[in-house]
Amino acid sequence: GIDDYVNGVHTEAHTTVVRIWGGSEDLYLMYNKEKGINSDTKEFPDTVNIVSQSGRTAQSWTRAQLSAGQTYTSSNYGGTGQSLVITVCEMTDGTPGITPDVARTLVYVEN
Repeated sequence: GIDDYVNGVHTEAHTTVVRIWGGSEDLYLMYNKEKGINSDTKEFPDTVNIVSQSGRTAQSWTRAQLSAGQTYTSSNYGGTGQSLVITVCEMTDGTPGITPDVARTLVYVEN
């Protein structure tokens, strides 16, 4: 989550925000871990949030909130006839101050 990032508990292998482009809108994935600077989050705590935005300054829209084992599918992504699939494989708590909390997420296009 973002709290680990701002407190320096991360490595190059950890990503805070993932952007997926190629469709009519960009999708963004963020782990909304409820702790630290994000401890007062009111909506969708402890989930991977999927948000869409059709342009750099356009309004964003929430598309899904996923917990471990859940999947989001966008059919005919980018007009290709293929589905974009996002699955949260697991969520693990890190060791405070040493390792970050992690939401392992798989993103792929399915024929």
